[in-house]
Amino acid sequence: MIRVSSFDIFDTCLTRTFAYPMDLFREVGEIGIQNGWIDLDPKEFMTRRRAAESAARKLVPFREVSLEQIYQQLGRALGLSPEVTQKLQETELLLEGQSLQPIVETRQRIRDARLQGRQILFLSDMYLSTAFLLELLKRHGFHEEGDLLYISGEVGRHKSDGGLFQHAREQLKKEIAEWTHNGDNPRADVEAPRRLGLKAEHFRPGLLNRYELRICPNIRTRHEWKARLMGRQPEVLYRERWQSRLVAAMRLARLAKPHGLKPREQIIWDTGANVAGPLFYGYVKWVLAEANRKGIPRLYFVARDGQILHKIAGTIPSFRKSPVDCRYLHGSRHAWLPASLREVDAAQLRWILAPTPGLSIGEVFRRIDIVPEKYRALLEASHFPEAAWNKPLQAREVARLAEVLQDPGLNVEIKAIAVTKREDMVGYLRREGFFEQEKVGIVDLGWRGSLQAALVQACEQTTEKRTPQVLGFYLALVGADRQKGDSFLGYVNSLRPDLLGGFLFSMQLLEAFAAADHGQVRGYQQGEPVLSAPDNAAVSQWGLPALQGGILAFCQAFGALDEVAYPPGDYLDGTLSVLKLFYEDPTHDEVEAWGSFPFSDEQVETDLHTLLPTWNRSQTMAALLTRDGRKRLWWAPALARRERMSSLRLYYRLQKLWRTQLKPGTT
Repeated sequence: MIRVSSFDIFDTCLTRTFAYPMDLFREVGEIGIQNGWIDLDPKEFMTRRRAAESAARKLVPFREVSLEQIYQQLGRALGLSPEVTQKLQETELLLEGQSLQPIVETRQRIRDARLQGRQILFLSDMYLSTAFLLELLKRHGFHEEGDLLYISGEVGRHKSDGGLFQHAREQLKKEIAEWTHNGDNPRADVEAPRRLGLKAEHFRPGLLNRYELRICPNIRTRHEWKARLMGRQPEVLYRERWQSRLVAAMRLARLAKPHGLKPREQIIWDTGANVAGPLFYGYVKWVLAEANRKGIPRLYFVARDGQILHKIAGTIPSFRKSPVDCRYLHGSRHAWLPASLREVDAAQLRWILAPTPGLSIGEVFRRIDIVPEKYRALLEASHFPEAAWNKPLQAREVARLAEVLQDPGLNVEIKAIAVTKREDMVGYLRREGFFEQEKVGIVDLGWRGSLQAALVQACEQTTEKRTPQVLGFYLALVGADRQKGDSFLGYVNSLRPDLLGGFLFSMQLLEAFAAADHGQVRGYQQGEPVLSAPDNAAVSQWGLPALQGGILAFCQAFGALDEVAYPPGDYLDGTLSVLKLFYEDPTHDEVEAWGSFPFSDEQVETDLHTLLPTWNRSQTMAALLTRDGRKRLWWAPALARRERMSSLRLYYRLQKLWRTQLKPGTT
């Protein structure tokens, strides 16, 4: 007696670099047009290729056909010569071979089954030949000596009615103790084998998930019921080539998860592959194109958001041909803002006293690198006893503290520290070649361009012979005063400024997506950055390697397919729609995984809290009713999901409605 493990092939063992199989037919049509074989719109060719397959199936028992029979039918329908028909058939085979990629999870399942001494079968309802599929299975490490392969197009039986399973049982000629089948199709791979008494495992990863379907749904019709009511054919909405390739890359990256990831790490990887990766890829490609267009010879990707963006740049094919030199630059608000200070004026007080949750005297003095104990008498004279230094400040206390910071003695020390920090910062910039160019670009996520302004102000106070013009590139800019000049460029601002109001909500999540593997930059010494820690231990333990792995897996997959030109605005629409779905309707598993992300709102990171606060239902309701203790940007839909609070969902929708009425400036 033997034990059997059988596997479907398409979207179980192998998946295409197209969202749907029919998208490959459109590619065949385009090649046919380019070579002068046919004179037919590619979309029409795709439709006719599908119709030819349906017609061919009606002519044979069990409705199972070969690729040759399909193309014979297509050739007759289009009036093509045998030579042209053959060329189109060979083109489809060539594209199939090039597009099919392995699914590593299934390959591992097969290896595990072999170790258990199980007989391996491959079963597929497919018109391609056994020889063709066998070569592909061997090439990608699935098929080994002794494995068996049965294809419906050659056997004349299919899985959906159980016929192909029965044929395989007959061919084995051995008594079977136990048989488990794995496949993605609910009917052919689950229901049919179970009707025959086989075990069946539904393999869902190969199916398009909700994010992929959001960008690239199946071919659909517009106003179908209205058209039929009026006796007209409904308008068919086709996918664009770039949409199919984008979604295929998202799926390939998701399926590239390494074996052995923990459940939370799998969720994090998928978010990188489906949500963060596509958005960041489009942003970085836009940055490279704009830098090229503006004649910027060097781009500095600023820590820590810039770490993953800098890595992405290396995956973009056009970058490899670009003259733009991309470098990673260690910088932070804490390192650059104090170094930019000339006077303790209203502009500088804005960042020194910038409101964050729980802002305290201790936090303010950490921002200016001074211990408050040194000015105990001054603080106590202004009614700030030491016992209150770490307590949240009220608005009136912040105003009083601003007066304290104008004290002449304290002013002198603040400015002296600024001079030292500026000299150290310039030494690091000099080492990084910052002053070698007449024009440079810096790349950051956003949001108000304060780092760029601080960098420029610090450089204006140096004795360097030449300071470069600095252009800033951002995912989005939300401060209208920063969007008026040509030196501040926002990706979303440039392409879809009307979406900025709704974009405001996801800033913290986007910063989490761009987390780096090292600590905060605290300053510089002898031309080297000084970090709060060499590694970002809390975030790494949370799952940062999985996040960056998923992001880069997408970028590498799409980079390999990125020969298809796409409209940047339409691409941004698609990736923002996915971000919106993730933010507004996260699954329970996503809430659990991302809610535990270690996050800090402080300019000088001392304490980390989770992205979702560990509130119970009553604490969440209290935060809903009062601003005390509530984050400036909080993930309300995720809290609503976790606590099952419809009132919180309503609050979010009303808040969103109010914010989207804002009209941020555009670049």
